[in-house]
Formats: sequence, structure tokens, C-alpha cells
Amino acid sequence: MVFENLREKLFKICEAIDLCMSKKLINPSLILLYSGMDILGWLKYGDSLKSGQRFRKWVDCYILLV
Repeated sequence: MVFENLREKLFKICEAIDLCMSKKLINPSLILLYSGMDILGWLKYGDSLKSGQRFRKWVDCYILLV
């Protein structure tokens, strides 16, 4: 149940990004994108790292594939 609720919320963030992009709202799109990435970083690493470290580690692992 909790996993489904989380998945639904993440998909809604993706839908919001698509909607903003379709209206050429670049800054709101980027805000939503980076917020989603931050959420995923927190889900992956929890509070074991500081926010910036967690974000960069998630990006390195899933975006840059380092």
C-alpha cells in the first residue's frame, strides 16, 4: 500500500514535469525534476548523508552512471 502510494506520487511529479514542459515552463520543470531527484536520493540513502552529498551520490549512480 505504501509503495503504491509512493509510486503514484512520483508518477504525478513526472506528469507535472511533462505538463510544464508542454507549456514551455522551463524553470518549474527543472524545480520539479530536481525535487524528484532529491526525493529519490533520500529514498535510496535516507539520512545517512547530508542532503547535498546524498543528491550528488544519487546523480552519480543513476544519471552519470559513475
